[in-house]
Amino acid sequence: MDIFSALSSTVVFLLAGSPAVPIGTAFIVGLPLPTEDKRFIPLVDTAKHVIAGRDQVLGRFSTKEGKSTASVQYDLAALRSSKDYWEHPDKGVDIAVFRTPHFEVTNYAPLPLDLVVTKEQFVAEQITQTDRVIFPSLLVNFMGLAPMPVT
Repeated sequence: MDIFSALSSTVVFLLAGSPAVPIGTAFIVGLPLPTEDKRFIPLVDTAKHVIAGRDQVLGRFSTKEGKSTASVQYDLAALRSSKDYWEHPDKGVDIAVFRTPHFEVTNYAPLPLDLVVTKEQFVAEQITQTDRVIFPSLLVNFMGLAPMPVT
């Protein structure tokens, strides 16, 4: 799977409040099960600042039928209590991750870990701050009914 196809099916919009308003984006990463080939634990990966101070967020996914969206409520307080929520311990690293079940109605695929660049690849490929990057984000004025595929 190439990075563009992967990103178009991994992005999740996050919303909070009542009425729900957009707060940011996340993406699904598949943590491989060490005992079972081709099986994974789906994790939602987002920025700490997006969900900071929140106990509930809503995830908006595309549906399999492709003509609507599906919303999933995440109880972050419960996920923290059950140790299914993690934040990077370094205050300078803005990453939060939490476990998500698979939802039959949603259309998502996890971002394969082999598409995530390692520190060694940064050095070997001479990736610097001025290089172009793919940055999936939530453009609140252009949300539409379903995330658009990346082309």
